[in-house]
Amino acid sequence: MAKKSHSKLTKEKLADLSRRAKPRASPKKPKLWEPSDRDFQWYIDTRILGRTFAWMAQETGLSAPTICIKVKKVEEWLKNQHKPTVMEWRDVQTRELQHIKAECWRAWERSCGDAVTETTKETPTEAAKLEDGEEVLTALVERTRRTEKQVGDPRFIELILKVMRDIRDIWGVDRPTEVVVHTTPYDDLLPVGGKTRLQAKEDQLRAELAKVEARKREQEKGSVAS
Repeated sequence: MAKKSHSKLTKEKLADLSRRAKPRASPKKPKLWEPSDRDFQWYIDTRILGRTFAWMAQETGLSAPTICIKVKKVEEWLKNQHKPTVMEWRDVQTRELQHIKAECWRAWERSCGDAVTETTKETPTEAAKLEDGEEVLTALVERTRRTEKQVGDPRFIELILKVMRDIRDIWGVDRPTEVVVHTTPYDDLLPVGGKTRLQAKEDQLRAELAKVEARKREQEKGSVAS
């Protein structure tokens, strides 16, 4: 009997606990990243005004890689904001340019073939009389056909190349990418052309100094001679 009551008591407790259990809260969605005013200003300074990351690092006191990462995040955010519109515009423009390129290719092929020129010349002759006395004007018709060999018009090739450049510009194929180069205080000691960079700079300064001294000596000789 004790075992049965213990089992019944356990079931009641479990039922009570299940009633009191609070529903689990749904997990919060991660907040999407949005650029700050400072991030936008960095984007304007580097991508629009053309300032380098090294210059920005000196002005802000932050590292160049940190600024570069922020600017790239702003770029990605802007692309996602206008991605459907931009992709649709790129697609339409690309199709139109491809149509122009196809027409240029057909024109180029025609310019490579033989150019055929046909002329017709009519020379009036004496009027002929029919049996009923009616006069009919006649003419001598002379047709000539001239064939000229062509080697192709290079203007169509230039147009094709321009269209291909425009397509690459639309999709940013040839867009240059900026690379941040990290330097160390020991870079001047690395060998370049058999000498360290520091030695190469010293040789360059010595050469410049020798030129200046040579010019001074020439001026002194000129002043003495006068």
